Amino acid sequence: MSITPVKSKGTLLQMKIATVYTTVAGIETLKAGEMKTQTFNAPTLDQTASGTPKKPTGFTDFGSVTGSGFYDPVLAGHRLLEDLLTTPASQDWQILWSDTNASNWTFTGGGFGLTVTAAVADGLKFDFTIEIDGNVTFGS
Repeated sequence: MSITPVKSKGTLLQMKIATVYTTVAGIETLKAGEMKTQTFNAPTLDQTASGTPKKPTGFTDFGSVTGSGFYDPVLAGHRLLEDLLTTPASQDWQILWSDTNASNWTFTGGGFGLTVTAAVADGLKFDFTIEIDGNVTFGS
């Protein structure tokens, strides 16, 4: 089976405001994942193999979504990100992948982090982390 590479341009991170998903402006990079099923070590005294057997617990840690972009301190959407810090609350999110936005992931963020950086010869930038609470729904 061959793969057709999908361009990144056009991928969107959106936060749900009331009932509408709204795009977070200025995103340059987006990393979703480090998702991992949880396991436990299950060695027994009578096993003959030297490797440590791992067994699934039935849980998956969906990790976090991180990214960076250009920051505008007066942009309403960026002010909403600041609000997640001053008034912590669960937030619904969606990633629309760039394949004509036909594929999406939706999830709830249980925690949020924000770092803003000002540097010589660069625009005002921000880094963010969204800790995923529960499951990710992988859309088609």
